[in-house]
Amino acid sequence: MGIEISNELKKCPVCGGKAFIAQDMPDGQRGWSIGCSVYSHCDGAHYKPMRKSGFNSRKEAIAWWSEQKAEINLDLRRRA
Repeated sequence: MGIEISNELKKCPVCGGKAFIAQDMPDGQRGWSIGCSVYSHCDGAHYKPMRKSGFNSRKEAIAWWSEQKAEINLDLRRRA
């Protein structure tokens, strides 16, 4: 399957970049990864990691990604 940049996934809640989803191994034994396609560790634009791997299914990965906007909004309210 490889890496898929998808318009169906919500954009990155931090930078607005497109999201990607990838099956880590073609046979699916290592799971799925999802995240911001422009995220880079310590890039200065993202104050928290916006990429995660090790999900057991595509559905589980998408559920995690969908929750990120709510978590970021909660973080912002806590800082205020």
